Amino acid sequence: LPFSCFIYPDLLDSGMASILREAGCFKVQLGVQTFDEGRRLETLKRPSSNVKIAAAIDLLRREGVYTVCDSILGLPGETHEDLKGLADFYAEHTPDQNEVFFLKYYPGTELTVKAAAAGLLKPEELSAAEEGEGPSGIISRGPGAGPGLDNYFTLLLLLPLVPAALRKRLIKNASLLRFLPGNILLRIMTRLLRRPAYDFNTGQFVRRYRYFMALKLKGLWRK
Repeated sequence: LPFSCFIYPDLLDSGMASILREAGCFKVQLGVQTFDEGRRLETLKRPSSNVKIAAAIDLLRREGVYTVCDSILGLPGETHEDLKGLADFYAEHTPDQNEVFFLKYYPGTELTVKAAAAGLLKPEELSAAEEGEGPSGIISRGPGAGPGLDNYFTLLLLLPLVPAALRKRLIKNASLLRFLPGNILLRIMTRLLRRPAYDFNTGQFVRRYRYFMALKLKGLWRK
């Protein structure tokens, strides 16, 4: 039966990639999160090297297994160079799809405590995070992130859709991406355009966001 799974990049080798394909695995999701290996280890407790992640992406794609990579934007201390490094990395080792998220602070976590101590969270944001307000905590755009972070969000989503010869050019002109639609619409578009065979998640994804968008529109209408 067709199935999908999550894999820690360091555990994958060529033999495992081949066995996964033969067993019916049509999609694998890998946690990359950031290009900075030190921040990946110290902030996210993920001791993966970029070399091993690149090898995992290339192996899976060579075997014809649809490959998805997760990234988190807005980590404490993240720089423009980190974001560009992540984009350049995906331009060379391109998955079939990028899942891109903004950092969220959850109550009682080490990440939230350290961010508060470093002054990255306002008192009211910390209080809201500690109370667990909302389904996903406080969304952080990081210090000085501004619209540039939104541009990289769009850029990373689009890279798998762009021909290899044009990816570097797109990275150089990332500032132009601010004119594209908001992240929910862009997420839906990229998922539908790069939907794998046997995919049973995209329909659920679209229905869920359609529900939240309807609630948002009702809220705007009431105001």
